[in-house]
Amino acid sequence: ADRMWSHVTVAPPLEAIDVARRFAADVDPSKIDLGTGIYRGKDGAPFIPKVVAAVEEELVAAKLDKEYQPIDGPPSFREACARFVLGDDSRSRAKGSVATCQTLGGTGALRMAAEFYKKWAPKETRTPVYTDAAQAAPFKAVGFTD
Repeated sequence: ADRMWSHVTVAPPLEAIDVARRFAADVDPSKIDLGTGIYRGKDGAPFIPKVVAAVEEELVAAKLDKEYQPIDGPPSFREACARFVLGDDSRSRAKGSVATCQTLGGTGALRMAAEFYKKWAPKETRTPVYTDAAQAAPFKAVGFTD
């Protein structure tokens, strides 16, 4: 079994993880950790903002059903996202030429976009300038190059 996976390489460490490591080593008592997208309290544990806790309680109290959602996400959520990003007066939305989907996190969204572009976009499609390795990895995984 070991030989079967011997060709698999370890992914490079993410820059966000290095930021978290440097944050942990910083002794400044007024530091605030915004580097990994998770708010943390002074004890280092994830901090849940009051508004998030309140909305979470509302969702639990609503006793929503647990039905499976469509593979691309609930239509009402996707439409709300398109309206938020493009605005109520978007001509593209009015023409019905906007496609949306729900994903699991930012890297998951990038991987879905990379897979989509690899399959459907013209061969000369260019990828953006990445701000960290986590953004480049999904595109490189499907064959995009710098």
